Amino acid sequence: MGLRFMIKLFYRPAGLTSSQDATACGLTFSAILQGVRVHNPTPYYQTLGKLVLNHAAINLDKQPSMVAPMSTETYYFSAPVTQAKWQTINDFGGLSAQCQQAVSFIKEVS
Repeated sequence: MGLRFMIKLFYRPAGLTSSQDATACGLTFSAILQGVRVHNPTPYYQTLGKLVLNHAAINLDKQPSMVAPMSTETYYFSAPVTQAKWQTINDFGGLSAQCQQAVSFIKEVS
């Protein structure tokens, strides 16, 4: 029998004014040819607990679930993405309220 535990420890400076729960819906989604880009404009690490693109749940065990502050993650999807629904994991290990956004296509510049 094997057990697998993951413990994440984050230091949160006292100067951060908003709570992580208040920023969960601050993620922005942009469609690209291969899927969708998720941008985190907040000062918090956001860990996706659930991600649904076009009514299809994304397996977050196979793709990164954490989006660092002020950074972007790409999630690959086989069809053009028009809608995203997500929930993040809060400080207590529970899920945030569900957030959703209509996703628009961005033209990539090479």
